[in-house]
Amino acid sequence: MKNKLKRERLKFFFWGMLLAVSLVVLIGASGNSFGRYQVSAWSGGGIGFGAFIADTTTGETKLVYLNSGTEKQNHLGMPFSDIEIKRQR
Repeated sequence: MKNKLKRERLKFFFWGMLLAVSLVVLIGASGNSFGRYQVSAWSGGGIGFGAFIADTTTGETKLVYLNSGTEKQNHLGMPFSDIEIKRQR
Protein backbone atom coordinates (compact mmCIF):
# COMPACT_ATOMS: atom_id res chain seq x y z
CA MET A 1 0.00 0.00 0.00
CA LYS A 2 2.80 2.42 0.92
CA ASN A 3 4.71 1.59 -2.28
CA LYS A 4 1.61 2.26 -4.39
CA LEU A 5 1.18 5.70 -2.81
CA LYS A 6 4.83 6.57 -3.49
CA ARG A 7 4.52 5.43 -7.11
CA GLU A 8 1.37 7.49 -7.55
CA ARG A 9 3.02 10.62 -6.13
CA LEU A 10 6.11 10.05 -8.26
CA LYS A 11 3.94 9.65 -11.34
CA PHE A 12 2.17 12.99 -10.69
CA PHE A 13 5.53 14.66 -9.98
CA PHE A 14 6.97 13.52 -13.33
CA TRP A 15 3.83 14.51 -15.24
CA GLY A 16 3.99 17.94 -13.59
CA MET A 17 7.66 18.31 -14.49
CA LEU A 18 6.97 17.26 -18.07
CA LEU A 19 4.17 19.82 -18.31
CA ALA A 20 6.35 22.58 -16.80
CA VAL A 21 9.26 21.85 -19.16
CA SER A 22 6.88 21.74 -22.13
CA LEU A 23 5.43 25.14 -21.21
CA VAL A 24 8.89 26.66 -20.81
CA VAL A 25 9.96 25.32 -24.20
CA LEU A 26 6.78 26.54 -25.92
CA ILE A 27 6.87 29.98 -24.32
CA GLY A 28 10.60 30.35 -24.94
CA ALA A 29 10.12 29.49 -28.62
CA SER A 30 8.13 32.67 -29.20
CA GLY A 31 11.33 34.58 -29.94
CA ASN A 32 13.24 37.53 -28.64
CA SER A 33 11.30 39.91 -26.42
CA PHE A 34 13.35 42.91 -27.62
CA GLY A 35 12.26 44.54 -30.84
CA ARG A 36 13.96 46.97 -33.16
CA TYR A 37 12.48 50.02 -31.42
CA GLN A 38 12.56 50.66 -27.69
CA VAL A 39 10.67 53.35 -25.79
CA SER A 40 12.02 55.36 -22.88
CA ALA A 41 9.82 57.83 -21.00
CA TRP A 42 11.07 60.58 -18.73
CA SER A 43 9.79 63.20 -16.36
CA GLY A 44 11.56 66.28 -15.07
CA GLY A 45 9.98 66.59 -11.64
CA GLY A 46 7.26 69.04 -12.63
CA ILE A 47 9.36 70.67 -15.36
CA GLY A 48 8.06 68.45 -18.16
CA PHE A 49 7.71 64.95 -19.49
CA GLY A 50 8.24 63.12 -22.73
CA ALA A 51 9.22 59.96 -24.56
CA PHE A 52 12.19 58.90 -26.66
CA ILE A 53 12.24 56.13 -29.25
CA ALA A 54 15.54 54.36 -29.92
CA ASP A 55 16.22 52.39 -33.10
CA THR A 56 18.37 49.53 -31.80
CA THR A 57 19.66 48.71 -35.29
CA THR A 58 21.09 52.13 -36.17
CA GLY A 59 21.40 53.64 -32.68
CA GLU A 60 19.33 56.64 -33.73
CA THR A 61 17.08 58.23 -31.08
CA LYS A 62 14.21 60.60 -31.64
CA LEU A 63 12.07 62.68 -29.33
CA VAL A 64 8.51 61.50 -29.90
CA TYR A 65 6.63 63.45 -27.25
CA LEU A 66 7.49 66.49 -25.19
CA ASN A 67 5.44 68.68 -22.88
CA SER A 68 7.51 71.12 -20.85
CA GLY A 69 4.88 73.79 -20.39
CA THR A 70 6.63 76.19 -22.77
CA GLU A 71 7.47 73.73 -25.54
CA LYS A 72 5.18 71.02 -26.88
CA GLN A 73 5.93 68.37 -29.46
CA ASN A 74 3.70 65.46 -30.41
CA HIS A 75 4.77 62.86 -32.96
CA LEU A 76 2.73 60.01 -31.51
CA GLY A 77 1.37 57.69 -34.19
CA MET A 78 3.89 58.82 -36.83
CA PRO A 79 6.30 56.38 -38.50
CA PHE A 80 9.81 56.55 -37.05
CA SER A 81 11.31 57.67 -40.37
CA ASP A 82 8.91 60.67 -40.60
CA ILE A 83 9.90 62.17 -37.24
CA GLU A 84 12.38 64.96 -37.74
CA ILE A 85 15.45 65.18 -35.57
CA LYS A 86 15.56 68.47 -33.70
CA ARG A 87 19.15 69.60 -33.30
CA GLN A 88 20.04 71.43 -30.12
CA ARG A 89 22.67 74.18 -30.34
